[in-house]
Amino acid sequence: MKRQDKHLENGSIIHWSQEKCGSVPVTCGMCRETRLLTKNGAGDIVYGASSGLCRDCSQGVRGEEDIRLDNGSIIHWTERKERRVPVTCGVCGKTRQVARNSAVEITNGHVSGLCVSCSRSRCMMLLEDTETDNGSIVYWSRRNRDQVPVQCGKCGQIRWLTATAAGCIKNGQSSGLCSRCLRGSPGGRKITPAGYVQVRIYPDSPFYSMADTRSYVLEHRLIMAEHLERVLKEDEIVHHKNGIKDDNHIENLELLTRDTHHPGHHPSKISILGRIADLARHIAKRKL
Repeated sequence: MKRQDKHLENGSIIHWSQEKCGSVPVTCGMCRETRLLTKNGAGDIVYGASSGLCRDCSQGVRGEEDIRLDNGSIIHWTERKERRVPVTCGVCGKTRQVARNSAVEITNGHVSGLCVSCSRSRCMMLLEDTETDNGSIVYWSRRNRDQVPVQCGKCGQIRWLTATAAGCIKNGQSSGLCSRCLRGSPGGRKITPAGYVQVRIYPDSPFYSMADTRSYVLEHRLIMAEHLERVLKEDEIVHHKNGIKDDNHIENLELLTRDTHHPGHHPSKISILGRIADLARHIAKRKL
């Protein structure tokens, strides 16, 4: 025979009559939300070891009133549905749905209540301008939302980077130099065994997707990409017209597809020019 439902003084109800498979429905006396508890958990409520209120209500979160924080954020408890609570950001005014547990954290002061973008911007406001060893400067004080101005330590050029890229400079993961100055820096330029020039680029470059796992990219491909103002496709080949692999002036470069690259070559001419260039470099090294 099933037990009768238990009504508590705080309005909570233990639905013993609906017990099933060892679980008992319990209705919170404040928010009126029903959740399933074990028989032992329901028994604790009967014997006074627990109040019968849900965790949010027992922690002082009242579902009948909205809460406005000092930073302007609002927790709309009166509009919550099941386990989702609307929260309005105090900076941008956008409303988003958060989990009920997250809303409790905001109410108790453990979380600001701001959205991700605004909380990141507020953190950037607390950062001081950063100067690297090479003279580059990250102007956190002049940031505009998610964009931060960065001054190159060599040429003094100022360009706008994302906050993530600027953070890489602050943490030492990026030099802060612009892409043109970076090519002339130590370790920023090298020759491959095949005779091509590779240059190092950093995540702040719009062509970083063309780099390999060590952040190096072939210089002739990078120059062509900068000339076209777009990232090159994988099937696009940059051809050296005179056959000299380290002559990367834009006048000497030609963009071809993989299908048209080899038929357009003159193997004998290019081979001879390439060997002459390699020999000239070898002689120059011997003289040094």
